[in-house]
Amino acid sequence: MPLSEEASDELEALEGIFGSDFHWDGSKLNLNVAPEEDSEGFRYASVQLLVELPDGYPATEGPSVQIQPEEGDLDLSQLHDVVKNAAADAAGSVALFMVAEAVRDWLREFGRMERIPEPEDKDIGIEDDFDVDSEDLDGELIDALLEVLKGDAARCKELKRIRRMGAVEQKVALRAQLKMLSPEEREALVGSDSESDQEEEVQAPSVKLAPAQIECSAGHELTAFSARPPDYRKFDGDEYTCDVCGQDGEYRYGVYHCTKCFQQGLG
Repeated sequence: MPLSEEASDELEALEGIFGSDFHWDGSKLNLNVAPEEDSEGFRYASVQLLVELPDGYPATEGPSVQIQPEEGDLDLSQLHDVVKNAAADAAGSVALFMVAEAVRDWLREFGRMERIPEPEDKDIGIEDDFDVDSEDLDGELIDALLEVLKGDAARCKELKRIRRMGAVEQKVALRAQLKMLSPEEREALVGSDSESDQEEEVQAPSVKLAPAQIECSAGHELTAFSARPPDYRKFDGDEYTCDVCGQDGEYRYGVYHCTKCFQQGLG
């Protein structure tokens, strides 16, 4: 069955988002849908969505979706209504992600199961080291993954495509990418995050400024900084206290500073 360009693009996106929970054989699609374990340790029921895409999908016809419970005791009549309503809301455009998310939300509300026993030696997961629920960090995480996976052209291409997704799709897709990492890649990714934290602590770099108009009273060579020197004791943000006149100021164009005197407690 030939697919429209929109349907083909949707399947490609879903494969990146769902990873191993996505199965397409050329005619039928299987999606395994389940909420993740919550912060209290409870897990949730899961279902398989068995999807067929008619010739007119998505422009004139919606997807045909059957629900196959995988785990948990569910009210399938309610769940069928959830699928039907989500597909109707997306009529005329691609609908499968909206259908899957509606099912996931319903399972999160009505499909909670027993708490998962916590092992004695629980390993810290990669998602504990990288917060994919923070929009501010999603871009940084993608950059870190690109650095770790720079030798894998296909996965880097997928990460660049994920960067262009909307916020909700991007988070799901990033989770899928993190789950696919090998132990070595995970270690490298966590290490790259630690290195970036350390880089923030490196002292402000020296810059080239006009010749200094002052001299160190001890005869030391002055160092030019474009931001507050890291050894200053009196500061507030980018503000500083001048070594010579004692007046407070804000770093805008750079400043000369004697690091040796400060090291010796003379500043």
